[in-house]
Amino acid sequence: MTRSAFGVVRAVVMLAVALGSVACATTDTRTDDERRADAAMATRVQVALAGERYVDVQHIDVAADHGVVRLSGLVATDFDLREVLRTSSSVPGVRHVVDDLEIMDFGRRR
Repeated sequence: MTRSAFGVVRAVVMLAVALGSVACATTDTRTDDERRADAAMATRVQVALAGERYVDVQHIDVAADHGVVRLSGLVATDFDLREVLRTSSSVPGVRHVVDDLEIMDFGRRR
């Protein structure tokens, strides 16, 4: 492939990625009260997780949207994963927990 052809292919790929990112972006239709309620719920889940005595939760991000809590980040073991999910779902007001967590085992993702 010539340099100019490679440049064209590269430009097309970059444009496709940029357009895909814009197309996937959604606007937040929540009201200010709903945003505050979601932030409060995420905080309650974070506080509950911080109370976990044997689970390292420092690499877990929590987001909430209308009672649905999304957990993302890393946990160390299967036990940690189960405990984080159990604790999160036990917080009052949580309707569903979306598990986007990864188990990190001795420096490798599983």
